[in-house]
Amino acid sequence: MTAPPSTTPPAQRTEAEIDALRETYGLDYQVPHLLDAEQIVGIRGKRVLEAGGSLPAGLVMDELGAKQWIGIIEPDWRPNRSDISGSDGAEHPGLDESRRLGDVAGAEELEAHQILAGAVENIPESLAGHFDLIFSTAAFEHFLKFPAALERMYRALRPGGCLFAMIGPIWSAHDGHHLPPITDKSGVRMNFHSSPIPPWGHLLMRPPEMYRHLLTATDAETAQAMVYAIYHAPGINRLFTEDYVAHFKDSPFEVEELTTVWNTDIKQNVQKVLEAAHPGRKHFANNGLRAILRRAE
Repeated sequence: MTAPPSTTPPAQRTEAEIDALRETYGLDYQVPHLLDAEQIVGIRGKRVLEAGGSLPAGLVMDELGAKQWIGIIEPDWRPNRSDISGSDGAEHPGLDESRRLGDVAGAEELEAHQILAGAVENIPESLAGHFDLIFSTAAFEHFLKFPAALERMYRALRPGGCLFAMIGPIWSAHDGHHLPPITDKSGVRMNFHSSPIPPWGHLLMRPPEMYRHLLTATDAETAQAMVYAIYHAPGINRLFTEDYVAHFKDSPFEVEELTTVWNTDIKQNVQKVLEAAHPGRKHFANNGLRAILRRAE
C-alpha cells in the first residue's frame, strides 16, 4: 500500500499554465478535469487507473507526479465507424491493441505508464486492491454494462481508495445525443457541438420524428446514419442523471460527492415538456456530473 499523499493540496494552476498544458500535450477538457482531481483528491505518489482514457505519461507522471498510470480503453467503444458515413475514426494515443487487459496476470506485470485495450467491466481479479485512485473524464457515458463496471472499479481500488469521475455529456443534457463527427453528401460537417439537432431534441423527438426533422437539413443517407448514431448505436449508454445517481447508490461505493456540472439555462416550458415525456426525470439543465466515490477502509 502506498503512503498517503500530503494533506497540503498543490498550488492551483493559472489559466495561462492550464492553456500551456493543453498546447503541450494536445489536449482540451481533459486538462482542467485532471487538475480538479489533483486539487480535490490528489494524484502525486498514487497508483492511478484511468477508466476509459489514455492520458500521456509526460502530463500525469512528470507534471503531476503519479507513481503509476494505467489507462484502460475499449478500441470500439464509440459507434462502429463504418456505420457512420463520412465520420472520423477515434484515435487513442498510446493504445497498443496487442496489449490486452485480459492478458494481465498480475499487477507485477504492469509498467509505470501503460495503456491497455479492454473494457472496464472486465478488469481482472488479478488487479484487485492495486490502485489508490481511479480517474475518468468523459467516459462513463460510454460504459454499457454500468453496474458491472462500478463493481470492477471498486474491486480494483485498495481499501480507502477513491474514484474521481467527470461524466458528460450525458443523455439527459441538451446535447446528450453525443452525435459523432459526420460529413454529409454536400460536405457539411456536423457533430454534437454543431448540428441541426435542437437542444434536447433527442429527448423531445422519437426516431421517426428526428429523421423527418433531419431531412430538412441534410440528405437521406446522412439523416439515417444520424438517427442510428443518436438512438441505436452502442457507443453511449443513454443514462439520465437520475440513473447515474441510482447506480452509484446501489454500488458498493461510499458516495462522497455527486455534483451537477456544466449547467445551462432551460426555459420553464421546455422543462415541463421534458418532464412529461420522461416521467420521474427532472435534471435536464446539467450537461454532466462530478462523482467522488470511495471504497471503505
